[in-house]
Amino acid sequence: MKKPLLWFGMVLFWLSWPVLWLYLRRSNRTRLLLVAEDKFLALRGWLGGMELSMPGGGIHHGEAPAIALLREVKEEIGLELQETQLRHAFSEEYRQYGLHFGYDCFVVVLPKKPDVILQRKEIAESAWLPLDTPVEGLGPELRAALAWWKSKG
Repeated sequence: MKKPLLWFGMVLFWLSWPVLWLYLRRSNRTRLLLVAEDKFLALRGWLGGMELSMPGGGIHHGEAPAIALLREVKEEIGLELQETQLRHAFSEEYRQYGLHFGYDCFVVVLPKKPDVILQRKEIAESAWLPLDTPVEGLGPELRAALAWWKSKG
């Protein structure tokens, strides 16, 4: 059942691409590499390509990136984190499918995998994957985060 809905989401993404291009240009966003038990949390949204990504989202006007990330993580996966748990990893530019925006990537390492409650309006599925997962099928932000993780290991 999910596969047809994911394909529908991909078609919808391309139909809405001009609006997304206008909305996302010059925007700033956040992402979280959530690590627990030598695995990381990967998400697949309904809208967009079939690539896996990380929790995160947009930053409201006047909102600090860390605070925006805490809000987005609670909304998307139902996990309440504290600002003191966040480690800023890097800032980078996303460039794919003609879209371009800046994002701040944070990392949180937990001793055990938390239960996640997916916001079904945005997130189709989640998976805990090994940190040495091959990069095929991972979105550019997730590939960058895993490269950062391996360089700091």
